[in-house]
Amino acid sequence: MKPVHIRTVAMAAAALVASAANGAAQTRPSDVLNLVEVRQLVERADFPSHGRLSVHFTALAAQYDEDAARHTAMAAASGGNPNRQTGASTAGHCARLAELSAQSADTLRALSRHHERLARGELSIGPSGGARFEQGEGASSPSAAELAILAARARTPGDHRLLAEYFVTLAERHAAAADEHTMMARVYRSHANRRGGDPAVHCDHMVKLSRDAAKEARASAAEHRQFANVG
Repeated sequence: MKPVHIRTVAMAAAALVASAANGAAQTRPSDVLNLVEVRQLVERADFPSHGRLSVHFTALAAQYDEDAARHTAMAAASGGNPNRQTGASTAGHCARLAELSAQSADTLRALSRHHERLARGELSIGPSGGARFEQGEGASSPSAAELAILAARARTPGDHRLLAEYFVTLAERHAAAADEHTMMARVYRSHANRRGGDPAVHCDHMVKLSRDAAKEARASAAEHRQFANVG
């Protein structure tokens, strides 16, 4: 196993621990790819990749349909709020979210048909607004196990470049979490006469975890960039 793969596996484990600490565990339907997988398939652009992307975008459209239905129901319920001003504001917000989700679902279905045609070897032009989903919008973040598999299977410069982009994004997310916990610690320490345990100490611990995770993610990104350039 290459050193970069060893670091990626270690980073995957660290990311899993940090996510658990922040309560960020997620599940996803099996047909929905993670964002690294989406970008890899888009870059490969062979017939099987287009076929798999078609399935992914169809499944993702169903999720946006569910979001639209949920927001529509919330808009209807908010309209009955006794506080007319609050109810109207919330209903309008939910209605707009429902509209945006429905539009995204329509775009995803068109994108699925586009990749289905490409999988058959036919000429096709992607729908307007579809590029953001081909970049991974709506896809899940890869799990620790998925990261290990992706790293082990990375062969081309494109594979390593996509993994590098993912780890850069991950580092930014952990750095932002560290900043947030730092601010929370300051707020807690500004209040005197605390009873029981000091919540600022917990925040300090989370700052360290997040900063360590960000450091490892940056190192993983650098190594994958190196492999991309060597390849």
